[in-house]
Parts: sequence; structure tokens; C-alpha cells
Amino acid sequence: MRKIRNTKRTIFCVCLSMIILLSSGTIAFAAQQSYTYPNGYVMKHDGYAVTISGKSGVGAYTQTANEAIAYVALFSSKNGVAKNSGTKEQDFYVYLGITAEGGNTFKRVHALKYPGGNPIGYSVKINF
Repeated sequence: MRKIRNTKRTIFCVCLSMIILLSSGTIAFAAQQSYTYPNGYVMKHDGYAVTISGKSGVGAYTQTANEAIAYVALFSSKNGVAKNSGTKEQDFYVYLGITAEGGNTFKRVHALKYPGGNPIGYSVKINF
């Protein structure tokens, strides 16, 4: 399972790098961070805001080594009006990407859930 997650992440990073090299683009944010819940669960999360030829998009992932469901949500807005959003969850690792559709402000939410679906703790909310 871990090998599949690492392979997916590697493929995503290679594709993202190729897109950036082949067109004029900028990455507004890209930094991996970790959050440790009070019960000892560790969640790693990351986000990418990309602008290529005047178009923008955003991607994020949530992962954990603990037996848990990873959850991520992305929101794009402009002048307080939502332009696009999405949510996704799956076991251990999840990646989600959306187009901004004119939005220039991004928010991402990361969380972990127990296998039964109950939240493990607080969500981590981050603005780009």
C-alpha cells in the first residue's frame, strides 16, 4: 500500500515538473508540513497553487502511516465568491486537484478519520 502511495506521489511530482518546464508558470506555494493529533496520529499534508499562462489551479494531499482515512478539501474563490471546490477521502493517502476557474484565493482543509468514519480530531485549515 505504501509503495502505491509513493508511486502516485512520484508520478504527480514528475508530471507537475514537466508542465512547469514546458510552459511559463509559477508555483505560489509548495511545502510539506506535519500535524500530530493529541492521540499520537501523525498527518502529513501538502498543497500546490500553480499558475500557468494566466490559468491557475490548486492541488493538495493528505497522508498518514496510521490506520486512518485521509481527507482533503480545496476551495477557490475570488472577491469572496466561490469559483470551484472539491473534497476527497480514502485510506492512508488522498490527492485532490481542482482548477481555479477565475479564483485567486485558495483554502485547503486536511483531516484524518477513524476507519469507522468518525473524525480523529481537528481539521487543519490553511490558506495559500
